[in-house]
Amino acid sequence: MNQLAKFGYWLMKKRNFMIYFVLGVGIPGAASLLWAVGDGGNIADGIFLVALAFSGAYLGALVMWRFFQSYFSKKG
Repeated sequence: MNQLAKFGYWLMKKRNFMIYFVLGVGIPGAASLLWAVGDGGNIADGIFLVALAFSGAYLGALVMWRFFQSYFSKKG
């Protein structure tokens, strides 16, 4: 349980939350998009899809950070 608490404190910083969210959502998202396209695309399509996955993960992280920030500031 102590490790989980340390992880929670680590995630309380915006930079750490963004890194964790972008890597945790961006890598599986990019892999899924590349797998879905398969052999039907070329290198440029693959680069575009990876960039799309990571930019979507970044935007999602920003939205989630704002949501959590506003939610927990009202609770405290």
